[in-house]
Amino acid sequence: MLRLHTSDVDGTRGACESEFNDLFSRWKYMGKAKGLDGLRVLEYGVALAEEVTPGMVAETLRGLPSADVRNVEMKR
Repeated sequence: MLRLHTSDVDGTRGACESEFNDLFSRWKYMGKAKGLDGLRVLEYGVALAEEVTPGMVAETLRGLPSADVRNVEMKR
């Protein structure tokens, strides 16, 4: 599972999902929730692409200028 913490759900979702085909072999949007810190949390079911690490995912998504990704969580 991938969880993205953000203050901009629509902008972050669009920007991040455009990168997903390079990062994941499979992915599915599961929904959004409100985080304890007041931010929104986007949740995805994902399977990492070959040779992609969780660190690469976090670095790529946090570095998107059009997304407000505050935190990236990856859980098995």
